[in-house]
Amino acid sequence: MPNPRSWTLERWVDGFYRVYSIHDDKRRYSELWLPTTSHASKVAEAVRTNDYDGTLVSLSNVFAWLVSFVGRLRLDFDQSEAGKEVMKKHGKTWTEWILHKYPGVCHFCGRSRCTCASIRDVVELRKGQKRAEYERVTKERDKLMRRAYERAMKRMGGSRISMPKLFDMFYGIYGGTLWGTNFSEIAYHFLEEIGEVSKEISYLEGIVGGHDRESWQEYVKKQERHQQDKWKQYYEVCTDLTRELADVFSWAAALCYKVHQLSKQDWQPREILVRIYTGERRFGKQKRISLVVAEDRADFVCRYCGEMPCRNDCPQKQIAKRLDEGRKETEKRYRYEGARRV
Repeated sequence: MPNPRSWTLERWVDGFYRVYSIHDDKRRYSELWLPTTSHASKVAEAVRTNDYDGTLVSLSNVFAWLVSFVGRLRLDFDQSEAGKEVMKKHGKTWTEWILHKYPGVCHFCGRSRCTCASIRDVVELRKGQKRAEYERVTKERDKLMRRAYERAMKRMGGSRISMPKLFDMFYGIYGGTLWGTNFSEIAYHFLEEIGEVSKEISYLEGIVGGHDRESWQEYVKKQERHQQDKWKQYYEVCTDLTRELADVFSWAAALCYKVHQLSKQDWQPREILVRIYTGERRFGKQKRISLVVAEDRADFVCRYCGEMPCRNDCPQKQIAKRLDEGRKETEKRYRYEGARRV
């Protein structure tokens, strides 16, 4: 029987992208990212009310849009020389983007077990009275990062890293820090990184315009030999985008571990998203099925229409359903507006 817990992050990226590319290839990056930010706001709402199940449900929705976005981004990188250069220097996959920034160590202190809390004063006073000490810390950090990066690149070339193992890596680095960090503070960091990706997307569309997949291919054909400064900017922004997406993954993992710590439920943070997508993890009577696992195969499907690829009319039906639900709720809440005036 297929074991989704052993799958790499790229298996999830490819699976979700195949389901939703029929819609996502027709969208600009900003249109693809907007639902991600919408679901991220639901994560914030759930954290504010200490709704642990709600946090996981909304996070699984964010992650589904994330992996589909990454699938589209990788394909678009491969269309231009600048995009290929990004993949050559910074990684071809989301896993590689993650390991380029987090090669098994904290990207700030360079330690396999984060010690940033012990040098917080040095960081805060780095421009003043602790400048010399900060320079000493960063010099040591750079040395540690180079060694860790070399080890990570060797490991990445010789073995497949499953998504749960990436979760384990982050817990190994930040587990001690996360244990004493406030739930809301972790959510703030997560939302901050979602916002950072939004910023890079706005820069990207400001440089080369907003494109669906087909128009991007045409744009590259016509413009790639012109305005080299523009393509240098494209390279720089795309490089930053891969790093911000690495940060989003790291804080998504942090949220899973914090929910597990606080809720004390019988599941493992490293595999909770897998369990949600396969329907193993229910929330009351509800469950989402994005992956159907049978004895000899596993198929990604749309959680709403249950098909692969998603049906053409599925998004419109979901919009109509939510508008109807929202209208009923609004009518109850604002019933007083229809009251007759005396």
